[in-house]
Amino acid sequence: MKRLGIYVNSWIFGEIKIEEVVRRVAKIGFDGIELVGEPSMYESSYISKLLSDNGLKVCSICGMFPGPNEADLRALSHPEKKERDKAVRYVQQCIDLAKGIGARSVLIVPSLVGRPQYFDSKEVDLKRAAESIARVCEYAETNDILLTIEPINRYEVGLVNSIEDAISLAKEVNNKYLRVMGDTFHMQIEERAGIPNAIRKAGKFWYQHMHIADNT
Repeated sequence: MKRLGIYVNSWIFGEIKIEEVVRRVAKIGFDGIELVGEPSMYESSYISKLLSDNGLKVCSICGMFPGPNEADLRALSHPEKKERDKAVRYVQQCIDLAKGIGARSVLIVPSLVGRPQYFDSKEVDLKRAAESIARVCEYAETNDILLTIEPINRYEVGLVNSIEDAISLAKEVNNKYLRVMGDTFHMQIEERAGIPNAIRKAGKFWYQHMHIADNT
């Protein structure tokens, strides 16, 4: 039976320096970390050596949507092309980071986390998101990095709330480097048939990554 790696998202450590995060994660006994997707914060060769020296790996890059401030929204579904271009460049930078440190995948969210309202309408916003993600997929394919769409609960985003929503969008984009993932915090709100059934229905092709979290 294939062993599943257990990693911890560096986001949960807040402002603690990456060196201390790695030290703690190694001491606890995790396989590695999922690295917060802020490419400007890291130098790939340094992070790779830091993790290697501590017997750890990076499984994925956790894309952050929106960005750290109002001027950096990273909105793949934004009505303005310049904003969508900015979001595309951001994901490409996350792919570069993933490639540089040996991570397998990059997490993406098609709309802004914390903004359940649409820019225009669900249909129009989804169309723009699909077009942006298709552009990013070309770059991901070139670099052999998977993209995983994370569904977020309806109180935080408006476009993709369930595993079924994520698969539907991925099918629309139609690139084998685009798959889906789940987060049990969001899934316990949105997956009416239950978390196990949602995973089974997605199947091993689509379902490529998982966040484990409690419901508080």
